Amino acid sequence: MANNYYSTARVEMLPYVAEDAMRVLEVGCGAGSFCRLLRERNSAVELWGIEPVAAAASAAESVVDRIFCEGVESCIESLPDKHFDSVVFNDVLEHLVEPWSVLRSLRGKLRDSGAVTASLPNIRHWSRIKQLWLDGDWTYQDDGLLDRTHLRFFTPQSMRSLFEEADYKVTRLEGLKREPLPWKFSLASRMLAVRMDEMRCIQYAVVASPRT
Repeated sequence: MANNYYSTARVEMLPYVAEDAMRVLEVGCGAGSFCRLLRERNSAVELWGIEPVAAAASAAESVVDRIFCEGVESCIESLPDKHFDSVVFNDVLEHLVEPWSVLRSLRGKLRDSGAVTASLPNIRHWSRIKQLWLDGDWTYQDDGLLDRTHLRFFTPQSMRSLFEEADYKVTRLEGLKREPLPWKFSLASRMLAVRMDEMRCIQYAVVASPRT
């Protein structure tokens, strides 16, 4: 995993957290870079973070109001009920053994008007299809779509299913970091009548609210 993994600010995810969210929990907050962006946008926001890596959690202490240095599964019961306007997972759900159960458990921690915001890598990206389909290869890497610490892999369709199975309603599902398709790959996709837009996006942003 890249050395800057815990300190990268996900600026592109900021618009997916409501500006009027006053109590925000970030799961896997790293060193607090995204929380710092939220604080810069609204100095009055109450920020909570969960980060299992001790060095990153220590760095986040100067940014957030409360930090849990443990896995999300073990600290959910310690979180107050009906408290948060937003729960954020920036590239976290794919690292969890049971993301479905974590999402279900966090429903009760959201206020009635609250929402979950998440970014997820798109395994349907053209580079991964080429690697598997044409090259017959599935080699894990230190970071990226085939990060060796990823336990779960999602397409846009299965991202939606993840949240729906956890009893959420998806209100936004939008591609991030679009790339042009290589012309040979684009031609093959058209010939096979495959939807190409999903293959251009390395990641997707998801916003979902608990079903009532």
